Amino acid sequence: WEHAYYLKYQNKRPDYVAGWWNTLNWPAISERYSTARGTRSGMGSLERG
Repeated sequence: WEHAYYLKYQNKRPDYVAGWWNTLNWPAISERYSTARGTRSGMGSLERG
């Protein structure tokens, strides 16, 4: 547990994780992941086939 976040979240780790998770730009992550995999569109299936 990082001490730098203690002032805001104290011992509420689930709140910290939820806050961090919600700051991510999921459409951009999906696009980059799709580009890295060589697929055309983002937000597609993650199944290998």
